[in-house]
Amino acid sequence: MRTAARDQQIADVRRQVMAAMPLALADTDDHRRAQFVQQLEQWAVRAAADELPGSPWLELAAFLRACATLVRDGAVVTDGLHATDAALIAVWAAYRAAVASGDPAALEVALLQLPPEVREQVLHVLNAQLAAHVQSLPPEQQVALVAEQTITATRQALITGDPQVRMALADQVQAAADHYADGEAPDSLYMQLAELLRYCCAWLRGEPLPPVPERFRHLVSPPDEGGSPA
Repeated sequence: MRTAARDQQIADVRRQVMAAMPLALADTDDHRRAQFVQQLEQWAVRAAADELPGSPWLELAAFLRACATLVRDGAVVTDGLHATDAALIAVWAAYRAAVASGDPAALEVALLQLPPEVREQVLHVLNAQLAAHVQSLPPEQQVALVAEQTITATRQALITGDPQVRMALADQVQAAADHYADGEAPDSLYMQLAELLRYCCAWLRGEPLPPVPERFRHLVSPPDEGGSPA
């Protein structure tokens, strides 16, 4: 029998899964992902137990199983899913593919499709993974990757239209710029990166935009160069 309390339980489970799925799909720790998959499958078994056809708990169980399959092996399974759930699985599949490919443009598009309330958490996870990866690269590759990802994150923050997100990212990018500039010669590779990061800070804060080093001009489109964005 459907009751307000049972509906609330379903809503609570969905809310937890909505928040956790993008983080799990971006996680590079196989053990942690496996634990999450096991949890989803256990929830699905409990949700479906003793339920009759048409029950909202069976819909939830199908959704949880589809989430588990996507996290485990990337397969998209929509059998038995409500149309809204099937669309959400498709969005998460696109996000998973963008993270795996490392394509900044594809990732930017996929991030825009995620619920706003979890987007910042996802960016935090991705930034932590990026930092670990960057440390293992040669200097030229480090600088190129940081530059591309910072431009992508800056555009994403501006698209969201949330001033708090923009200012928080600006503070992070400013700290990174100061770090890369510390002790560097005026025209060094890392000083040029710092100049690009300061450009991004100004862009995020709506301030006049400083020049972009020649090395990075291909990352900045003409509209970005014309002045401070609104």
